[in-house]
Amino acid sequence: MTEKSDKIFSGHCLLLVQFSQAEDSRTYLDFDRIDDGLESLCRIYEGVQINKKKNELGSKDGQIDYELTDLLKFLDSLYDLSALVFNDKAKGYNSHGREWIKAKIYRYLKDCAGEK
Repeated sequence: MTEKSDKIFSGHCLLLVQFSQAEDSRTYLDFDRIDDGLESLCRIYEGVQINKKKNELGSKDGQIDYELTDLLKFLDSLYDLSALVFNDKAKGYNSHGREWIKAKIYRYLKDCAGEK
């Protein structure tokens, strides 16, 4: 996406997440900015990994290391994942799927790391 089109999608964001086939695993996350939503998905993954590390290894260490591919595999493992992002030009929400979210996370993390 171009910088201009990114600005169109810079507003309010709802992430719709279903963690498993169970209907009661459905939830939504509400953010003022899409970057906040992307950061939240990273934190959810980190929380899952920290809990797994504590349960499997008995570790009390709250720190983990992971690669982008690990995060993307986690996003693929979710039963359903989509985003509703406010489009200021259209004055409405655009729906985006898992692949769009993964591409945005990749770009977001690259930007956070200072890469172009």
